[in-house]
This record gives sequence, structure tokens and C-alpha cells, in this order.
Amino acid sequence: MVMEYAVGGTVENLIRDQKGQYLGEDMVLYYFTQITMALEYIHSKKILHRDLKPQNILLNRKRTIVKLADFGIARELSTRDVASTMIGTPNYLSPEICEGRKYDTKSDLWSLGCILFEIIELKRAFDGDSFPSIVLKITTGKVEPMTREVSDKLRELVTVLLSMNEKKRPSTKEILTSPLVLPKCLELHLDLGRIDYPSTNHFVAKNVTTSSTPSTMLVSPTHDIGISKRIGSLSGLENSTRASLPLEFYLRE
Repeated sequence: MVMEYAVGGTVENLIRDQKGQYLGEDMVLYYFTQITMALEYIHSKKILHRDLKPQNILLNRKRTIVKLADFGIARELSTRDVASTMIGTPNYLSPEICEGRKYDTKSDLWSLGCILFEIIELKRAFDGDSFPSIVLKITTGKVEPMTREVSDKLRELVTVLLSMNEKKRPSTKEILTSPLVLPKCLELHLDLGRIDYPSTNHFVAKNVTTSSTPSTMLVSPTHDIGISKRIGSLSGLENSTRASLPLEFYLRE
């Protein structure tokens, strides 16, 4: 099997490499919007990722393009649009999964909220010394406090994504068309494949510590990149000759 090499590492690496410097809010939205766009695509195909986390979001060399990866435990939803398997990384599990309830795409949205929190704060939204302690925090909604200053709209987005009631979490479409995210979404749609976002003057100093775990590599969508899946019918490698529009995605049997 041949897979694209993500030279820029993962979003987890990006967070760790900040070494006490917050990402500017515009950069937070820059990464978050791309992740949401990728998630919107797989959800439109009735696919749950089920293990959305910073380790599974890959970066290109310049760290300007993100690629959603590791579909090893992804699954296609049935016509009932629910699933019930207990699976995923503890820190990013939704309350409904922790409680053994049926879940749908809104479970991925919870994980997306955890990732947004982590990109903003450079620490996990839910952390603990053991699996039970993490699950207890998740099921009781005891999210770590947000200590940095961000806009009210960004703070509200984190809050609504981490709603205990999954019905209150917005869909990916609702996020991408919101006043906060839409401008960045339009910017990325113009030419995601050639954006070279400046890397300076977008940080705020602060001392933080983070932990890391190994990640698994897998390719996902950007400007002219297909979606690859390690196991199953979703497979593909980069094929720039087929790209006629920005953010065109391909499913190849």
C-alpha cells in the first residue's frame, strides 16, 4: 500500500510545537474550517469518522493544508442513521458514546468541538489520569475552563459544539454557513491548493504543556486530493488531472 507522506506532521504536532504561543484566532479558524469542510464531505456520504482527534489530522509541508486521516474505524450509517459501537479515543468521545447510547454524525461534531478547544487553548477539553476519570468528566460536562481571550462568537461555537444534548450541536453545514466561519470558508474555496498562509505575527505567548500519542497516517481531502481509506471501498490517491474546481473530492472504487 502506498500513502501520501504528510511532511508537516499532525495538528497534535502543531499544537505541541507552539511551545507556549497561542495561535491567533484567524489561524484557529483557518485550520478549523478546513477540518469542518472535510467532515462535511464524509457526512454527506453518510460516513461517521468515529475517531476524530488532532493525531488524525495531517498537515502538508508548509502546514497550510489539513487532511483528515485514519478511517480505520469509520463506518457507513444505515438508513436509520444511528450507530451504537463503543469506539474512539477516550478524550474525544461524545457523552452519548460514553453512556452507551445510539449516536450519529453529531458525535463527530462533539469531537470537532474538542479539537477546536484544543487548537484554541493548546490543552485538551477533557483530560484525566485514567479512562474512568475522563469519561466521568465527559458525561458530567466538566470541560476545562477556557482561559485565553477570544471573540464571543468563537467561544459560543466551542460551547454549542460541546453541548451535552447532541440535538443542540450544529451540523457541519450550519457551521460552515455561520457568520463566523463562512468568510474563511469562502476564502478557502477560492484556492485552497495554493494558499501560503503567513506563519508570523499570529501568535500570543503563553506557557502551556501538552501530551502526545502516536498517530496513524491516511490521506483526506483538500484542493485536488482524493479520500483514501485503509480498509473498505473508499480508496484513492492524489490525482491533480481530475481537479476542475477547488475542493472537488473523488470517490474511487
